Amino acid sequence: MENSNDIFGRILGNGPSQNTAFLVLRKMKDEGRSSEVITECLKALDFYPNDIRLRTLLAETYLEMGFIGQAERELDRITSDIKNLISAYKLQADIYTRQKRYEEASEALKRYLAHNPDDQEALDLLARIKPVEEKPFMEAPEVPEEAGPALEEEFEEEVKEEIITEPPEVPEEVVLAAEEEIEEEPVPIAPEPPEEITPVAEEEGEAFTDLATPTLAEIYYNQGQIHEAISTYERVILDNPEDRVSIERLEELKAQIAEKSEIKVTPEDALRARTEKMITVLEGWLERIQGSGHA
Repeated sequence: MENSNDIFGRILGNGPSQNTAFLVLRKMKDEGRSSEVITECLKALDFYPNDIRLRTLLAETYLEMGFIGQAERELDRITSDIKNLISAYKLQADIYTRQKRYEEASEALKRYLAHNPDDQEALDLLARIKPVEEKPFMEAPEVPEEAGPALEEEFEEEVKEEIITEPPEVPEEVVLAAEEEIEEEPVPIAPEPPEEITPVAEEEGEAFTDLATPTLAEIYYNQGQIHEAISTYERVILDNPEDRVSIERLEELKAQIAEKSEIKVTPEDALRARTEKMITVLEGWLERIQGSGHA
C-alpha cells in the first residue's frame, strides 16, 4: 500500500472476511485505486477462489485499465462457475411446484433453461405447470342493460321455486328407525335451563373435576347448572365437614331442585317434546341420506 496509515490497507492486512474484503475493495475501486484493487483482489482470491463477487470486481478493474485479455480470462472463470451453479434453479422449481407456487416455479425454470435449453425434463415440467399458471379466472358474463329486469324476474322465480320445493320423501323404514330412537330416550319431566358455559369453563372444564370450592359451585349456579353446583358443594363438604355455610347452601340448592321436580308436565307438553325430538331425529337422518347421495 502507498500509505501505511491507510485504513483500507490496515483492514486488508488483517485477513478480513470475504464480505469485508469485497466491500473495502469496491470502495477503493470507486476512489480510483485500480492498481491496488487488482493486487488485493488477487491476494483475496488465493484464500477465496470461488468468490464470484471478488472475481467480477477483478474483471471490471482489468477492463477499466485496458487489460482485456485478463478481464476475459476472469469472466470465463466466472461464467463457468455460474454454469455449475445454475442447476439450483431447477431444484428450486421442483420445490415451488410441490408447494403449488407455479408462477415462481415457472420463473425458476426459465432461468435454468436459458442456460440449458435442451434439458427435456425441465421442458416437460414447464409444460405441465404453464397451463396451471396461466389458467384464467372465470368471469361473469356481461349482461345487456336492457335484459336486467327480465333476469331479475327469472332469478326471483328460481328463488321461489327453491323455497317452495318440498323436501324429499323420507322412507318409511327411516321414520320407524327414528321412532325407535325416540322410544329409547325418556321424555324429560321438567325442562332444564340452557347451559351457558364461559370460555374458561369450556377450556378448563376437565381441570375443575378435582377442584371443588364454594366459588366454583356458585359459578355453576350462576350459569344455571344447579346439578353441577350441588355436586361441587358435596365435594367441598366431603373435604371439610365443618363448613356450615356450604352445608346450608347445599340444602338450599337441593330444595330448589325438589321444587322443580314437583312441576307436572301435561300430556300436551309431553307430546310436543316427543314431536320436537322426532323432527330432530328425522332431520339427522335426512342429512345422512342427502350426504350419501352426493358421495
